[in-house]
Amino acid sequence: GKRPTSSIASLLHEIMPDSTVYQDNGISWKEEYVLQAIDSLKGAPLAVEFINDKKDAIWGHGMTDEVDTDDGKMPIFENSEVVGSFIEGYISDVEIDGVVKHVLMGRAYIYEQRYKNFVDWLVINIPLGNVMGSVEINGLPENKNVIVYEDGYKETGRVPMVYCYSGHALLSNCVKPADKSAVVLEINEDIKNQNK
Repeated sequence: GKRPTSSIASLLHEIMPDSTVYQDNGISWKEEYVLQAIDSLKGAPLAVEFINDKKDAIWGHGMTDEVDTDDGKMPIFENSEVVGSFIEGYISDVEIDGVVKHVLMGRAYIYEQRYKNFVDWLVINIPLGNVMGSVEINGLPENKNVIVYEDGYKETGRVPMVYCYSGHALLSNCVKPADKSAVVLEINEDIKNQNK
């Protein structure tokens, strides 16, 4: 039979009209390159940093270290746990605070049998707008895992061109995300429909 699952729809990042518009971390997402990378989202991990043993409340990325790579520093997230995985990514227009934004959305399953308390917490907190997100990207092996940017690396307005989506961290709304639009929009509890 089908396993009990809940799925979430998460806004991963905004897609910008041009590189003069960028997130707080300096990244500007271009639709052409988002579409080239979108399939890499399938199977990517959904991760959280739990702040208690009950595993029903989250904080940030769970970052523990940074290691040197050819692409500068790679963050290490050993204080995070994988609680689900993405099944698809899609581009959509979504209204956030009265403004329609062009965005990358992702739908992910949550491993409910392993994280029931967390799913219960999400059911309460997602409608309140308390669950944010932060997308993680990597370069591809053929580029020595270095992200290739259109027009090279820039502090602000850099456009990831050749990359993959390597994961998505759910964050408490107390943690400032790079993209203020990156909010989890809904949770669907499929568990109620198991026996139909």
